[in-house]
Amino acid sequence: MEGRKRLGFALMFLAAVVLCAAAGFGIGRLQLPGQGVKAAAAVQDSSHRGVPVQGVKIHGWWTIKVFDHGRLVQNRQFENSLLTVNQVGNGGDTVLASLLTRQYSMGPWQLYANDSGGGQLFQLSSSADIGLQGVNGPLTVSGATPGHVILSGNYTAGSSISIGKVATSVSLCVAATAPASCVNYFNDFFFNFTSATLGSAVAVANGQIVQVKVDISFS
Repeated sequence: MEGRKRLGFALMFLAAVVLCAAAGFGIGRLQLPGQGVKAAAAVQDSSHRGVPVQGVKIHGWWTIKVFDHGRLVQNRQFENSLLTVNQVGNGGDTVLASLLTRQYSMGPWQLYANDSGGGQLFQLSSSADIGLQGVNGPLTVSGATPGHVILSGNYTAGSSISIGKVATSVSLCVAATAPASCVNYFNDFFFNFTSATLGSAVAVANGQIVQVKVDISFS
């Protein structure tokens, strides 16, 4: 009888030990201060990694039309991209950053048409003062459409040409110069903005009129 009691006490003691051990492990699983925040942050960071990254894009949509005695003979449309300092000595990214931080004042726009070898065929400018560089025609700049900068102009070919490359650039002046006064070539800094090489050249005969339009937009 005494042996049975001792066995019962032993079993009760063993059960108590097991319960205490289980409770201890349970307590060990409780989070220390800050651990919950770290876990939540880890989950949040993981969720952000799955979200697609959205970038800011600049588009330059070109339309080149060629007219022969008022008759449309060619209509070419294509898109080009922003030139950056990684591609050229000065680029459109520098222009935007400089204007947004007021380091420079905005000056005239220029539009270039070159042959496939890079030789300049004609240049249109939004300021007659840039005629010191040999402007071949005026360039109209419009901001009437919100979020768009539209450049447009015409050129009458004095000989047969073949347009293989196009580009835009902008001139900036020191910040103290008012935009309306930023027109003198010798006091301007010219920055490349956009450029494109055509898949096939646009052939223009002598006397034909080239109508060029560039719609620069952002998304």
